[in-house]
Amino acid sequence: MLSFNRRKLPSDVDECTQQGGLTGNHCHLNTRCVNTFGSYICECLSGYRRQDKFNCVEMDECKSGEHDCHENADCINTPGSYHCRCKEGYTGDGHDCKRYIGDSCEKDLDECATGVHRCKDTTDCVNMPGWYFCKCKAGFETKGKECVDIDECYLNTHSCHPSARCVNTPGHFKCECPAEHDPDCRLSCMFEDRELRDGDKVSPSNAPCKMCTCSKGVISCVEPPCNCSSWRPGVVSELCCPQCDPKQSCQHQELKHVTFRSGEQWIYQCQTCECLYGEFDCWKLECPPLTCDNPLPAGPADCCPRCPDDRCGFQNLTKLATSSNSDVTDVRTTCLYGNHIYPPGPFKYPSRDCTTCSCKVPYCALLVSNSACCVHR
Repeated sequence: MLSFNRRKLPSDVDECTQQGGLTGNHCHLNTRCVNTFGSYICECLSGYRRQDKFNCVEMDECKSGEHDCHENADCINTPGSYHCRCKEGYTGDGHDCKRYIGDSCEKDLDECATGVHRCKDTTDCVNMPGWYFCKCKAGFETKGKECVDIDECYLNTHSCHPSARCVNTPGHFKCECPAEHDPDCRLSCMFEDRELRDGDKVSPSNAPCKMCTCSKGVISCVEPPCNCSSWRPGVVSELCCPQCDPKQSCQHQELKHVTFRSGEQWIYQCQTCECLYGEFDCWKLECPPLTCDNPLPAGPADCCPRCPDDRCGFQNLTKLATSSNSDVTDVRTTCLYGNHIYPPGPFKYPSRDCTTCSCKVPYCALLVSNSACCVHR
């Protein structure tokens, strides 16, 4: 009879269950221990790269270029990852950032609503078609380049009752009764030559949609909230929320599929147009202030003067068109994208194999008054 010697195979020790020592692992930060038969490996966590056998260091995808942020977005590195944020003047999720709104550049990007403005705490952002400006908040006035507090108590423009004392505060005021109890002191409000009790609500005679509230001598007024999703036709709603009524909307002059709500503005042939209660009115486009002392006059494809270093100006576009394509003679019918000039119609962007772009400048040149590069900001 044949006999066999059966050797017992050695059992594997899982080094990943113990940190350090003779039978443990020595994986350090940013790694994950992976057990193998008779040994182990230290695998780098996502977003980290190998430094040596036991260590991995953080990988800066922004510096290495290994990210998918849009060209008009900033890449912000984070531990083990990154995120994308559209640059000022653009809107989107960081992976797709646009300056224009609307398929034909017909709508304005509201810098105030999107938070891409640079207004200070003492100012309010005021959106304009194609740009924005900062104006002093209520309770402040302009002096030079700064907004300074208005002393309503000194100017007697407050709403405190004559029996109360007005105390000025930054941008506002408050009403107080003297420290010693005065039975005749009242924290009511003086409004439109009448007295309102504390807590009273009233609409101004010249603004029936506003609601003003008296609170300890101080009047504050707000516009009514308009929820168009729950809007129903009615006398008050038609008066105070015309933007919700489809009958009060306006159709674009050329783009018949584009409509604007009452109160919305757009740019058309170097004019600002506004829809009000179903009818629109247009007036000369107000140009943004310039930061240079030697502005260039508006070119044939523009409406406003620009600074010489503005890369979106007609002169700079002409230079780019001349240097990159001798056949291009009219920049109004071309698109400047990624420092390349493209004719009208679809085109492939070289560095993005899966992206098809479309040049729609004939619309932009007529409607937004510029050459595909950018709206006045």
